Amino acid sequence: MLTSDLEREIIHLYEDIFLKNYFQRERHVCILAFSCLVHVLRNHGEHVSMIEMSRKAGCSRKKLAQFFGFVKLYCRSLPEDAVVINRFNNFLDKPRSLNASRGLELSVQEILSPVDVRKKCPDFNGTKDQFICRTLELVKLADSCGVTAERPLKAIIIACAYFSFSSMCPDPIMTLKNFCKVFKLSCYNLEEILKD
Repeated sequence: MLTSDLEREIIHLYEDIFLKNYFQRERHVCILAFSCLVHVLRNHGEHVSMIEMSRKAGCSRKKLAQFFGFVKLYCRSLPEDAVVINRFNNFLDKPRSLNASRGLELSVQEILSPVDVRKKCPDFNGTKDQFICRTLELVKLADSCGVTAERPLKAIIIACAYFSFSSMCPDPIMTLKNFCKVFKLSCYNLEEILKD
């Protein structure tokens, strides 16, 4: 049974993410709620079974793990006093070699260096470096959630760049195809990646 403090922390985290409209489908909102529950409980050192929680959420363990990874990434970006975060490592944390991590950074830089977000979108909220940095974090998140398995790295980077751009650009947000067209990026096979 949850204490009132834990319940408040879970609700606060859930509402904070929900109000930013990252997820709008009813099914995704439900999975998000369970992901917040898992994150807060694990932060407090509680054992939580992903299999059991995925059953309760009515989704696959993989899908819950993807949402849980998103919640972890979201919490890492919060100020330290906003929510108690990152005190408990979960099963998704995989140590990466320094060379592999550096290689990923170089790949993101290489693909996105020609992209001039400020020139194409004057209302863009951020710098090119922030855009690249956020894209890299999303690529790492996708990798930790298993989304990158058997998919071309370039396509993963472009899909993450699209999400990064969408989160930093005010409405109206352009479609993936328009994003690729405007920034001269290949969008071949990206629809399948976005479905995941």
